[in-house]
Amino acid sequence: MPPAIVVDDPVVANSGSNNGGTRNLLVPPYPGMMSKDPPKPKVRALLLEGDNLVVVVTRYDGNMYPFYFSSKSDIISNYGASQARTYQIKDTGESLLTLLAVNDLQGDYQDARSIGANAHLVTMANINTWYQLEAPLDRWNFVDGMNDEDYIAAATIEATPLIIDFVDRLMKELNFDDDDITKTKCKNVVKVSMFQTGSSSDEDDDVVEQTFSEDGLLRGFLQIHSFDMSKQANDDQALDMTSVSGCFLPSTSTDLYASTKGLIISAYGYNREPGTFDYTQTTYLMGFHLGTDGTATPGASGQVTGHPLDSFAFDLKDGYLRIATTNQARRGIMADGAWGEISDSSNQVIILEFPSIGSSSTTMEQVGILEGLGHPGESIHAVRFIGDVGFIVTFRRTDPFYTIDVSDPKNPSVVGELNVTGFSSYLHPMDDNNDYLLAIGQEADPKTGRQVGLKISVFDVRDLSNPQEVTKYLVEQSDKASSSSESQWEYKSFRYLKESNTLILPASVYEWNDRDGNFDGFLVFDAKVDAITPMYNVSHVESNDMFDYCWYSAYLSPRSMVFDGKLTTMKGHTVQSHNLADGNPLWDFNMDKELEAEKGDDCFGYWPM
Repeated sequence: MPPAIVVDDPVVANSGSNNGGTRNLLVPPYPGMMSKDPPKPKVRALLLEGDNLVVVVTRYDGNMYPFYFSSKSDIISNYGASQARTYQIKDTGESLLTLLAVNDLQGDYQDARSIGANAHLVTMANINTWYQLEAPLDRWNFVDGMNDEDYIAAATIEATPLIIDFVDRLMKELNFDDDDITKTKCKNVVKVSMFQTGSSSDEDDDVVEQTFSEDGLLRGFLQIHSFDMSKQANDDQALDMTSVSGCFLPSTSTDLYASTKGLIISAYGYNREPGTFDYTQTTYLMGFHLGTDGTATPGASGQVTGHPLDSFAFDLKDGYLRIATTNQARRGIMADGAWGEISDSSNQVIILEFPSIGSSSTTMEQVGILEGLGHPGESIHAVRFIGDVGFIVTFRRTDPFYTIDVSDPKNPSVVGELNVTGFSSYLHPMDDNNDYLLAIGQEADPKTGRQVGLKISVFDVRDLSNPQEVTKYLVEQSDKASSSSESQWEYKSFRYLKESNTLILPASVYEWNDRDGNFDGFLVFDAKVDAITPMYNVSHVESNDMFDYCWYSAYLSPRSMVFDGKLTTMKGHTVQSHNLADGNPLWDFNMDKELEAEKGDDCFGYWPM
């Protein structure tokens, strides 16, 4: 099997229930939802290019409540507006970081990717259509007793000036009201009607009827800010943008998939069945071509049934986009009048043709589909596409592990299936030929599906028609404990060194009735095809300190780094360094060591990750 192509994702510097982050980067959490003072900046992501470090920061500058307090509020919600701050990493004697450039970005940060020196940052701004368009046309604003025909006629008259004013204000807030700016900016913004017509051409008047959920078509404005991280700042102390592209979406819940050929934005919502109140889970797609100069330009739109698990559910290869999705089971009024499940879950792999640069087509058309994956009631828990092969895990009580041939876009097919207990959440190639996959997930009771603890497995996929689970290791098997790893849902916390077969895995073990039996840290394994053997543990907190210590509200997301035979781990509130080979401690740093409740410091509970 061919090797996988890797596109760099940002490092999430911090996260938290309130503020996230580290004590020396961030300030205390926002104390109250209605405070007059906005929360302080929050570091959202880090991107590194040579000696230049790009720090993505959420600034919280705009109106926090644009949709609720006033009809005169902004149409574009810029609360959570973002900044990209570029620093040079250099020891000046006073600091290791020198600020080079600051770029203000409209909208709240969503995600980012770097491909070579080119960074692509995605932001999303909510659009307030309620007070500007919908509420004034609500039926209660009109004369009581109007029949439907009279109401529609009166509302149509009122709608015309509202729409004109809405468009004018929206253009101003997007800085599109200047003719010269419009000519340059609008060429990279997808027409609002593209999700309805499938076309971005002004000459195409054929409208395909499409009914979205009650949220409507115009819910969010997404932008992709692309720039070269290695460039010098301009005279305004900002980096020049290679391109800024945008699109209006019927949802503000999105994911980003990136390859060297294009970016795919997926937004999640529902399409209403015509003439009914039934809705179909739908993923709306917007594809952007990547030029050799790092520009991102709109390419095509599309939509598929179901929702994907994460960005690993996407794969763009040779002009075709592969997507694995799940339609969750639907509940409602059954034929006998009782409330229950009216349709089962379904899982599928859908293949769309992605038009090339210069193509006259602006629609991703479905060319193939593989349906019927999983047993009744199951949903997708893990996906990995490598070359022309897909690996998919579904689960409800047991784990069907599928190998799928996607080499023929019009005829994807299941090659092999293996049923094992538990399920996998993340799949990682162990070797250059991708003959073996390392899997992180949960063991489960095969009768009830109850999760019983963190599971590490090795799958032999040399024979795609006969995949095998050749090795597995259970972190704990106690009925009085639970265990998990952030690597189950955040792959950036996972590290496997194939040269030494070393697996470095963040993990938490919680004992229900034992204050001394808890663990939060990293587990280090010698992970080979034929055996997974524990080497040592890195504990980031004493069990009793989880309950008795004074902790800050922010915390470090689990991450590990290896340099010169030294393992550095970050988790919760501490950073530690150990010798990689034997686990001997080198140093540790508790970021909350100076906090004391007796001094009046705000103390928060410990949150295992």
